[in-house]
Amino acid sequence: MGFTPLEGLVMATRSGSVDPGLVLWLEEHAGMPPAELASTLEHRSGLLGLAGSADLEVVIDRAGRGDSNALLAVET
Repeated sequence: MGFTPLEGLVMATRSGSVDPGLVLWLEEHAGMPPAELASTLEHRSGLLGLAGSADLEVVIDRAGRGDSNALLAVET
């Protein structure tokens, strides 16, 4: 594990490793304050952000039925 639990693979609600430039870009161009960025990367990303569910079984089931967002989450 790195400095925070965000490093590594995509998880249920965590983003996994991202390019640090993304964080700077979102702060500057999307006007996201640091606290919102942190909350998004830790609690609203990962499988939840990609497929709408943090439950891997649900995501796999949806992917099997052709849900494009779930397919993207599984591939990621």
